[in-house]
Amino acid sequence: MIHSDSLSIKPNEPILLEDTNITHIEDQQLPNPCPIQVVLHLSPKIRCRVDSTKLPIQLMQGDFLKKPFSITLQHHRQIKVRLGLYDPNSFFNGNPKDTFEGTLIPYRSPCTVVPPDAKIQSVRFGVLNFNEFYSKQDKFVTVDKTKIRLGSVTMQHDDWQIEATSVPNLGENLKILRRDGGYAITHTGTISRSNNEAFSVEKIENILRGMQAFLSFSRGAGCGLTPVEGIDESGNKMPIIWGTSHTEPWTGRRHSWLPQTDGGDSLSAAFSGFWSLYNDSAWNEAIRKTIDWYTVSRTSPVHVGIVLAQVALESLSHQINGRKIKPVAKALSEMLRKLSIDGKIPDYCESLKDFASQNNLNNAPQIIAEIRNDMVHSERKHISLPAEVQFNTLYLAQCYIEMVLLKKFEYCGRYLNRLKAVANEDPYEQIF
Repeated sequence: MIHSDSLSIKPNEPILLEDTNITHIEDQQLPNPCPIQVVLHLSPKIRCRVDSTKLPIQLMQGDFLKKPFSITLQHHRQIKVRLGLYDPNSFFNGNPKDTFEGTLIPYRSPCTVVPPDAKIQSVRFGVLNFNEFYSKQDKFVTVDKTKIRLGSVTMQHDDWQIEATSVPNLGENLKILRRDGGYAITHTGTISRSNNEAFSVEKIENILRGMQAFLSFSRGAGCGLTPVEGIDESGNKMPIIWGTSHTEPWTGRRHSWLPQTDGGDSLSAAFSGFWSLYNDSAWNEAIRKTIDWYTVSRTSPVHVGIVLAQVALESLSHQINGRKIKPVAKALSEMLRKLSIDGKIPDYCESLKDFASQNNLNNAPQIIAEIRNDMVHSERKHISLPAEVQFNTLYLAQCYIEMVLLKKFEYCGRYLNRLKAVANEDPYEQIF
């Protein structure tokens, strides 16, 4: 069953993104518009499909079978697609037909489908697989005579305002995700301007990329936005995006730096600083790449995660130090010093302290660099590294990525330290 109402969609159910028509193929007008249904499938993996029972038979000829081609939709939107699955019985039954049943696949996903000259007044979006959180801005609704608390946050920077609220059926959805894994819409939100001015498609694409990066950093794993719908100055609704950016499936409790009880307040406190950095041309690409490396390091095998986490830290150190410093351990130490972050090996990491003592290493950056080098070089210095040393090195590197970014966001608030949680200590620290 396909639903267009985000609040009624259960985990791993397909999401109807749009019902529309194809008017042209490769700029050639069709004799009759071809009706299509754009569906985002969540299981067994995320994929966007354009389904139709009346695709023109010309698509079964020549280059259409081999190469991507353009289709023009209603309102003159043009995108590139390729031919996917099709039903041979729908056009081959002894009688020639003008149409057949089949599927088109967007050549790029996500892809923007709103007209480039559109002026957007506000945007509505869904969030896939974000963590549960609460805040001082929470909302209360009554569902079936039961009062439900919805975690809610409003994030602001300059005249931009972004609101995100958990769906009323979040508790039920999380139970299914914890049992089956996969994907679900956990929150919905809006993007608008406090001065009510309309904004361009290019501007909203930039905002959505930034929101995806910020939420992925806060979740500690790839977190997509879908469906995304714009409202124009006349109040007309229009799909903006088909598909979604990379989203990690739900795999149990995924700890991140974000506290749960007051996570909404933490998101609000970190957002403005993130957005200032994201809008800085010297930082925009670096911050997105760093968050990508960080999130992938958290879902990779431990040896791959250590390598990616150090790559992220090196990228940050180059930005913050303003120059390349060798060796890497010295660059990381200099970055931590500039941000007033303690580079000592934490007392609760006994395995790392023992490893450091045995190998004449004085601080955490040296341990991270030493173990990373051992992972990538053919001549291994440490033939058998204990699993606890490897995992604690990975967690320590990831914690440094989080602390460095939060410091750069000028975040002052609570931070969840997973290393302390592993050591059965109070995991919450305060960042100043």
